[in-house]
Amino acid sequence: MRIDRCHGRPILLHGRGVPGNFDVRGGLLTWDTGQNAIGFDVEEGFAHGTLTAYRLSNGRRRSWELPRLVLNTGAPPLPTTVVGYSTHTATTVFWVAARKVGGEKVSTVETSAVYAAKL
Repeated sequence: MRIDRCHGRPILLHGRGVPGNFDVRGGLLTWDTGQNAIGFDVEEGFAHGTLTAYRLSNGRRRSWELPRLVLNTGAPPLPTTVVGYSTHTATTVFWVAARKVGGEKVSTVETSAVYAAKL
């Protein structure tokens, strides 16, 4: 990921996985490498992911491994997955994990679990 600043050189942040759910506010940038629930193909699975926070003022970065959960699709149980989205406030990051979804190509999230971590 590249952050272009008003003054000085751009900041390059390296990581693993495909980042998504970028959220910049309150002096903090967060993103995750989990799978978005809407449009998620239950046949593919998605076993690992991280949530990362980068403090713009001092360059501090923290990462958390996302919880792997069994996603209830109404069919036989799937292997554990990392499906949901992340967000944050000035002092806390959140992972909103899908627990129960509807459809083969997920169109609705029926139940979620919310995880929080202080910065």
